[in-house]
Amino acid sequence: MAYSIEIAERLTEQLQRFASSNRYQLVGQAANLGFWIDETLHCLAVLDGYDDRFHKLKESQSEYIKLHKTTSFEFFDPCCTRKDVRPPLRVDKSDFTRARIKLLSAAEKMLRRCRKESFVDIKSLVKFAMSLGLNVNDLIQRAD
Repeated sequence: MAYSIEIAERLTEQLQRFASSNRYQLVGQAANLGFWIDETLHCLAVLDGYDDRFHKLKESQSEYIKLHKTTSFEFFDPCCTRKDVRPPLRVDKSDFTRARIKLLSAAEKMLRRCRKESFVDIKSLVKFAMSLGLNVNDLIQRAD
């Protein structure tokens, strides 16, 4: 699995856990809500940057292989199993889309819960929601 997707999934799990935790547990995470929103933005940037990073990786490997006439082989029989090096495999775009949707959904759920419990004021809620590209009006209405 791609690193980008793994970190998004770990953060998604955390945010979901926070959103369904006890009030006394949630208040501690709400005190660090800015951090969790920044982490979410970071994961979104990592997910969104995959195509560019993959292109650079593939291009660099191809150039190296041509320049050095690199071949691959089976470890158990290096003398007789030489073959062309295969290009790196790209992770399907739908996997990134799915991870992105789940992450934003978890962040929205946590924001709604923090608002419902009065752990975040409207001004901060609007700021966080806008930074994530969430529908502010929907978020406020669903939190009340």
